[in-house]
Parts: sequence; structure tokens; C-alpha cells
Amino acid sequence: MWKYVPGLPVLFFLPVSACSDLPARPRPMPPHEVTITAGDFSFRAPDSIPAGLTRIRLYSEGRERHHAQLAKLERGRTMAELLDSLTRSRGLPSWVTFVGGPNVPPPSGPSEILVSLEAGSYALLCFVTTADGVPHLAKGMMRELTVLAGPALDQPVPSPDVRLVLDDYGFELSPALQAGYRVVRADKRGQQPHEVLIVRLAPGKTAADLMEWIKDEEGPPPGETFGGAMALQPGQLNHLRAEFTAGDYVLLCFVPDSGDGKPHVAHGMIRQIRVN
Repeated sequence: MWKYVPGLPVLFFLPVSACSDLPARPRPMPPHEVTITAGDFSFRAPDSIPAGLTRIRLYSEGRERHHAQLAKLERGRTMAELLDSLTRSRGLPSWVTFVGGPNVPPPSGPSEILVSLEAGSYALLCFVTTADGVPHLAKGMMRELTVLAGPALDQPVPSPDVRLVLDDYGFELSPALQAGYRVVRADKRGQQPHEVLIVRLAPGKTAADLMEWIKDEEGPPPGETFGGAMALQPGQLNHLRAEFTAGDYVLLCFVPDSGDGKPHVAHGMIRQIRVN
């Protein structure tokens, strides 16, 4: 290999050794892979995973719907303290940060997200409630997850096809979703935590039909869950990965409002979209 040296005579070249003294650039590494399996009422998941960009897939084996909220605990805080605060309706403690996680998966496969995880202690939580109004976490559906520090890795995030902004109280989508395998970047904006639950509507059904069915869940549902991202707080983001087919979808947020306690969908945080 030969290299031209500017400033020297044109005919003068320096040989460059194949073994340069410059440090080799680290090779891009793929995300860590984690599988979570939800049952009635427990999670199967690793006890610990390495820090960094992580692809999390959630499968559901239960008869109930389940999701996997990731909550980072401040150093020195415990799962017992978190459970006590949540079950006593004291709201989200200031020492907990919601960093997303896979939302309710479709019946035929997993819900998948990409998230960059810092080292520390996390909780896996399911806030879905049973018919008697008891949240699954109160039935034991919570699990500790330790994220271990390690060497810094070059783990590039895939370029998103679509950006989805979660705001108080709405969804901004740009550009429009097209059919196919897509990566959707879910950004958090606004003051309150927000989630996005995606429902794929049955042909001819609408968001209004879905909201009417949610009231008592009687009869066949007007659509099926399609994944999404769990609650995010300011500064947090997830990348959703899914195969979208043409049709109508609904985006919803059921996070309780910090003011009146009603789910954000009651404040208008619902949007029907068309995928072509």
C-alpha cells in the first residue's frame, strides 16, 4: 500500500506498513439479546444482563394479557420498597425511572423493543389488572433484573423508519407508517410518563369500536394487540421493531394521569392510523 504525502514532490511516495501504530477501530457489535416470557402471574427472564443496547422480546404464555415495564431503581432502593409504594397507591416514587419495555404482544408472536440500558438495578412489572381490579404485580408479577457494567461497546442503533413522539396528550407520527418490517423510534416529550400500546383493528372496525369494547370486554374484540413501548419518562426512548401489514391501527396510552388518576386515553391520548 502506498500513500501520497502532501507537500512533498509529486514523485515521492512513502511506503506505509500494513501494521499501523494507530489503534484499531472497534467493530460494531450487535445488541444484546434478552427473552422475557410472561405467564399468569410471573416473568421468566435472566437474573442479570450486560449493560448497553439491548433487544428485548416479550412472549406471553398466559390466558391474560401481559406487558413488561422496565423501571430503573435508584442506588440503594429495593423491590420491596417499590411494591409497597405501588400497592398503597402512593404513585411513582421519585427514585424510580420508567425506561420503557415491550408492551402487550400480538397473539402470534413477540413484542420487541430496542433500549439502551445503564448498569444498575431494575424491576420488571406488569400493571395490567384482572377482572377484579387487582394489578398483576400485586399477584406476584414483578421480578428484579440486574444490569451489569462492562466495557463500552460500539453498538449502533438502526436508523428508524418512523419517529413517534409521545406528548401530553397525543401521538405525533412522522412520516406515515408503511407496510413492511419497520423500526419506530418512540420519543418521550411532555411532563408525564407515557406508553404506546398498538392495536391492529379488524377490518371495518374503528377506534370508537375499540373504546366501546374496552368498557366491559364483552363479545369478540374489534382488534388484537400488536406490541408497542411501555411507559417512558423524559429523556428515555425505545425503538419498536415489527412487521406491519396494511390496515388500520390504534395507538393508546393507559398510564394514569398524575392529576386526576384517569388513564391518559380518557384525556384524548388515542389515535387511529392507516398503514398502506
